[in-house]
Amino acid sequence: MDPVLTPEIIHIGSRHYRKNASKQCFTQAFPTSISQIEEISDAEEVDVDETDPEISELSKNIIMVENGYTTTINVPSMFHKFIIGVQHSKKKLLEDEFRCNIEIPLFTSNSPVISVTGSSKFNVLSACRRILWIVSDARIRCQPTHFICLPVTCQVVKENFQKFRQSVLQAAKKSAAHDFMGVDSSIFHSTSTLHFTLVTLVLADKYEIEQACDALETFCKSAKGYELFSRGPLSLTLRGLEYMNDDPDSVHVLYAKLTESPDAQRLQAVANELLNVFTEQNLVSNGPYRPDNSVKLHMTLLNSKYRQERDSQNASSSHGFSPNAARKPFSITGIMKVAGDFSFAENQSFDQLYLCDRLSFDSTTQFHKCCCKIEFSNACDSECLTESPDAQRLQAVANELLNVFTEQNLVSNGPYRPDNSVKLHMTLLNSKYRQERDSQNASSSHGFSPNAARKPFSITGIMKVAGDFSFAENQSFDQLYLCDRLSFDSTTQFHKCCCKIEFSNACDSECLTESPDAQRLQAVANELLNVFTEQNLVSNGPYRPDNSVKLHMTLLNSKYRQERDSQNASSSHGFSPNAARKPFSITGIMKVAGDFSFAENQSFDQLYLCDRLSFDSTTQFHKCCCKIEFSNACDSECVRVVKV
Repeated sequence: MDPVLTPEIIHIGSRHYRKNASKQCFTQAFPTSISQIEEISDAEEVDVDETDPEISELSKNIIMVENGYTTTINVPSMFHKFIIGVQHSKKKLLEDEFRCNIEIPLFTSNSPVISVTGSSKFNVLSACRRILWIVSDARIRCQPTHFICLPVTCQVVKENFQKFRQSVLQAAKKSAAHDFMGVDSSIFHSTSTLHFTLVTLVLADKYEIEQACDALETFCKSAKGYELFSRGPLSLTLRGLEYMNDDPDSVHVLYAKLTESPDAQRLQAVANELLNVFTEQNLVSNGPYRPDNSVKLHMTLLNSKYRQERDSQNASSSHGFSPNAARKPFSITGIMKVAGDFSFAENQSFDQLYLCDRLSFDSTTQFHKCCCKIEFSNACDSECLTESPDAQRLQAVANELLNVFTEQNLVSNGPYRPDNSVKLHMTLLNSKYRQERDSQNASSSHGFSPNAARKPFSITGIMKVAGDFSFAENQSFDQLYLCDRLSFDSTTQFHKCCCKIEFSNACDSECLTESPDAQRLQAVANELLNVFTEQNLVSNGPYRPDNSVKLHMTLLNSKYRQERDSQNASSSHGFSPNAARKPFSITGIMKVAGDFSFAENQSFDQLYLCDRLSFDSTTQFHKCCCKIEFSNACDSECVRVVKV
């Protein structure tokens, strides 16, 4: 008889009951589990999708042993109870279903290592995947242990919250109507822990906390993170109130309303990106997320949960145990009338993100204990260089130097973009300078140097007043310095220079107009460079990266002025100081004579080997040591050598 289609009927008086099949009946009908029926005897031959990252990672760690296959997986101890079940029922069910042995460490050991051993690789893999699924499901149902937030560190916002609290409590005390039902001091948020919640997390042990910190730092260094964090502190306005359900007379959470602005949109983008990052890491708990998976930005002001926790603690103190007190809603009708458009912050600067422990607090700040901190860039730099060929050249120089010193393992963290190019900037204002001054003042006063808090500043007004200020128009820059950051030159007051590199500041004629003879001269110069390089007689010169010679006829050179100034100083003081080499601008020269013609098909027939420091009294040219003539006769020989 089929127990489902034709069940046993039980008659009790005028009533008739159908006796449905129990689980035991099905167990007797099917003595083996469903997984055992589906699996074939040689389970190793079952196809496994090795392209799945999860399967691939688990498969790599499965090893063959004497009695089959075994592997270990790391599961935080707080999730072990979900795998074990009541009186080990869940664990036994898994072992029966996948024909494997699961070893879970004792709860007191705090070890995360679970061992799975089975007769086939497929069974071991399937059991591990089921365990990870159980953990993932349990994580969602667990209370958050940590959260990422935008902390309220500004005293103005805290003072405004206190004013809001006092005005609401005073109005509630005077009112006898239903408008303030359930409103008392116990449901107000603590002033010292005000924050914007972005993402709530379940981090079960120190390894997951480290994983979360690494994920947060990695995101900040990514292209998207750099775009969001490098634009400076957030300037936010908090005005008005919002609540998280439809009935204003039965509310559990009331929070401050974030006014729409470009920085509010940027904060929303940061929150959404972080949600995606930590969802991929499987570390997210249930949180205030919208159906489109975007984060509901909120700064909690009142929450009935705080009263519930207080009532539970009071009951625990009275009865010796902690019952789960009922959560009682409150009415915000009166609050909306009294302070519906209350302003908590107007263009207030927020410059940090915290990854916090929800249940631990810092004894100094009274805020949640911070595990990791990310700063929005709070240096006010000049705008990026106006695009120009020389700006591109400086960018190329900076990028190449970064590569060179990275290979030498000498580079510190700096303003680098995600594509490893340098962020060119000239710092104008930096809150670090104030921080260093405050630390020095505290050191002078107290005899030690505490780490003063770094206080951000708002650039909203600066951008309005001087957002398009011009610092330089086609200004000449001719040197690179390698400087000591902590030492200064007593004369120039600049950082002490360890090494100086000069950009060539000679004004040469334009490259030779392309012609067969110009190509021939280039070939001669290149061959001579090779010859004298082999003789080890070559000095540094105007050579291109491909080791070809840069042909040039010098017209103006600031070195000549430098030498003259040094000679004048020598005549006056009796010694020859090294006068500073002063660059010059060629902007006007290029406008006046940029296309000036010095020679049109002019004949050049000799090469000289000259002494740079000696001159011929007759010709006033450099003294010639050797002369080579290009042959201008139609002879079989190509050149004639004349010794001088």
